[in-house]
Amino acid sequence: RNFLYVNLQARNDWTSTLEPDNRSQFYPSASVSFIPTDAFPGMATSGVLNYLKLRVGYGTSAGYPNPYQTRNFLVANTRQFITGGGTILNTNAIANRLGNPDLTPELHTELEGGIEARFLQNRVGLDLSVYNKRSSDLIIDLDLDPSTGATNTTVNAAELVNRGIEAALNFTPVRSQDFQWDFTLNFTRNRSNVEEIFPGVDQVAIAGYTNLGNFAIVGEQYGIMQGLPYVRDEAGQLVVNSVGEYQEAGNLGIIGDPNPNYQANWINNITWKGLRFSFQWQYQDGGDIFSSTIQAMMARGNTVDTDVDRFQPIILPGVKADGAPNDIQTYMGDSFFSAYLADEGG
Repeated sequence: RNFLYVNLQARNDWTSTLEPDNRSQFYPSASVSFIPTDAFPGMATSGVLNYLKLRVGYGTSAGYPNPYQTRNFLVANTRQFITGGGTILNTNAIANRLGNPDLTPELHTELEGGIEARFLQNRVGLDLSVYNKRSSDLIIDLDLDPSTGATNTTVNAAELVNRGIEAALNFTPVRSQDFQWDFTLNFTRNRSNVEEIFPGVDQVAIAGYTNLGNFAIVGEQYGIMQGLPYVRDEAGQLVVNSVGEYQEAGNLGIIGDPNPNYQANWINNITWKGLRFSFQWQYQDGGDIFSSTIQAMMARGNTVDTDVDRFQPIILPGVKADGAPNDIQTYMGDSFFSAYLADEGG
């Protein structure tokens, strides 16, 4: 009677990037929704509540590797060398990547529940969703000891969980024959957690460089930033080295989190006699960014906030290794390159 809906779906994929025994992946999904205002019409007669829908769904999907991850292959280079006598030499070499014939698809499962409602002659609307998504058997690169004859391989290993909430409030404050203004306030918040990578491995680099980049670390949010942090004493003061510049730690440490705490949007739509004007304002709370361009410009004094006399000597705030206040004079030009970002918590 149009108040209870059940949807069932099933899909099967075959991919040629995996070996024949692992190419097929079946993944189903299902959802149920219930509309109380249609099941009990009296709920919508008060003039306050116009529509109410409750929903819950469970879905699965799969991910597949790039080609040439399951087999060892030969690297052929033509015209690699030309001898002094004009002889052209071609070379062959074994690839550094070790093929993994047991590679399988990665699987993503998600459970989501939500509510939709409209009030006051459909002038106010609510759409709220909460979700829990688990990704398992994720396909990642795994470093190998070069003594094995390869430097890396591709494996099914990592497990990642994302939990979050998405909410939207819709308003129509003005509605007439020729003019209408409606807007939506949107809020999203997601928290990820790396639960597992590979036996004996607690982190892998996913972007960046050796001493600065984004990592997947067990127990942390996905994409956490690691670098060489500055050394601080027990009171949190920065420690300088023998030449008065801030001292870097010897090991990588967490220096930032690129994941925002939440995001919010204000989306407006205005229509007048067939003409439509829309605009959107967006706000993001948190989310660290490292810009090598800005770092290079600040180090060289090419930004407005670094418009100072770079030839004057300075003493950086902090302490020496013995805990005494820093009194070592250093050259500002050098400190801009090696320690200027320290005040940002670098």
